[in-house]
Amino acid sequence: MASLCTIILLICVQYNVGYSFMEESESLVWPPEYHMKAEKINLDAGIVESMEMWSSAAVNRSRIDFYGGLVKKYYQWETEDEHGYVYSLMPQSTEEYQNKITCGMQRIKDEDDIESNLPKIEHYEHVGNEELDGKKVEVWKYGRIFEEKRWQERILYTYKSDDYDIPVRFEAKNYLMKNGAMTAHIITNYYNYESTVDEQDLNEGDTDDCEYMGTLGEDFPNDIKHLHPAKETDVDVAFHSYKKHHQKKYGSDNEHEMRNAIFHENWEMIEHHNRQSLGYTLTLNQFADRTSDEMEMFTGLLPNPPELEATHPFHSDEEVKKIAEELPENFDLRMEGVISPVKNQAHCGSCWAFASTAAVEGAIARSNGGRIIDLSEQSLVDCAWGLGCLGCDGGWMENAFKYIVKHGLPVEQEYGSYLEQDGLCHTKNMSISYAIKGYAKPTAHNPQALKVALFKHGPVAVSINFNKKMRYYGGGIFYDPDCNKGHTNHGVVVVGFGVHDGTDYWIVKNSHGATWGQAGYILISATDNNCFVLSRPVYPIV
Repeated sequence: MASLCTIILLICVQYNVGYSFMEESESLVWPPEYHMKAEKINLDAGIVESMEMWSSAAVNRSRIDFYGGLVKKYYQWETEDEHGYVYSLMPQSTEEYQNKITCGMQRIKDEDDIESNLPKIEHYEHVGNEELDGKKVEVWKYGRIFEEKRWQERILYTYKSDDYDIPVRFEAKNYLMKNGAMTAHIITNYYNYESTVDEQDLNEGDTDDCEYMGTLGEDFPNDIKHLHPAKETDVDVAFHSYKKHHQKKYGSDNEHEMRNAIFHENWEMIEHHNRQSLGYTLTLNQFADRTSDEMEMFTGLLPNPPELEATHPFHSDEEVKKIAEELPENFDLRMEGVISPVKNQAHCGSCWAFASTAAVEGAIARSNGGRIIDLSEQSLVDCAWGLGCLGCDGGWMENAFKYIVKHGLPVEQEYGSYLEQDGLCHTKNMSISYAIKGYAKPTAHNPQALKVALFKHGPVAVSINFNKKMRYYGGGIFYDPDCNKGHTNHGVVVVGFGVHDGTDYWIVKNSHGATWGQAGYILISATDNNCFVLSRPVYPIV
């Protein structure tokens, strides 16, 4: 396999640019006024998005419509007041009305946020001429490497009109440097260019009923409603707001650009998913600037560990059937007040410790009348190595339960705060530890058995495939057929079950903090053992 340096050199030669990728031989100039249409094709997601654009530098206004005017965005800048506004018109459906066109308005602080709807043109180099769709065009290329991890390639095809460059096609590709895998491929075709604009098309009309949503870039949940990943300036504003909202800090400008590119890819994917109305939504959460490789540290199950024998038997199949007849349709242990608050494993592969501890906390609370005891995940990370767990490098709930049977768990207040890394084991100094008698295993692949375990015994630790879509879960009942094509990599806790509109689901507590999902929880469909919830359940016995 070629070295990274060799790959970089080949790329530089191919695109006739230096390692900095910043040298310019000629420059592109977009027209100051235009009206044109475009079609954006996301080849990975299968999205074809139609757009229509207007822009006029003379009046400092621009507009972009999506899907034939289904969504309209108007941008205007007030030179004297040194601020501007963006007006977003879009359909909205509620319990009271359906497809009502609503208007939201946000203040703009930076004039760059209303610049051309066309791609940014800094750093492109002219590399030749071609014929594209019967038209002679100039070809411009730009490429850059982020942190020696990702390669971003941009190609513009243009022709001249009145000394301005008119776009015909814009092609964006992103690659992983380690193996050359393409992570994004988007083509935008432009057509029907006109050099003049009717100012009436830039007038947003009656805005008296527009709801004021604050200043763009200051409130991420509101900002993202008025921004669109097809507009590069919107991507920059959204990423700035995202960073502020999630308190993100990066080590260099290069890393900032790389994270921006990852954020953009994920935003495109999330927007496409949410348009399909698949029963659950995705959201730009704290993981939206992370790669798939980086997300491995946010899970933590060891691959294919040997299955340990349960210390206690579960109910027989006959008993399960009999008890199941009396089960309620909906059951939630949180309503009993026995489930501890959602915690955050952060940058440590300790999901196994959090799932085990959460299950034990719930079982103890159920046995003592609802008094929740905050037990120490860090003690498992530090001390359970002799039972087959590897701290932040992974573990398994059965092994953790075996450790707790033998050694118990101290409370976090006495043992010390969670460190987000491996630490020194110091359980000998603890005044009290909470042990369990053992653990039992509900019958695998049997939804009635899992319901019986929850109803009779308390929370159940399970292993799931925490796949890419689940990372960005925002709400609804999660069902993804691709989730069963992978493997289990994450430990979580089932705390209940229910049914909504004929769809059965599990209520699952995660360990990524209360800002993830629905206050730290996800509803996973019970259909087809989605994401392997039923494959290896286990619960503690106190």
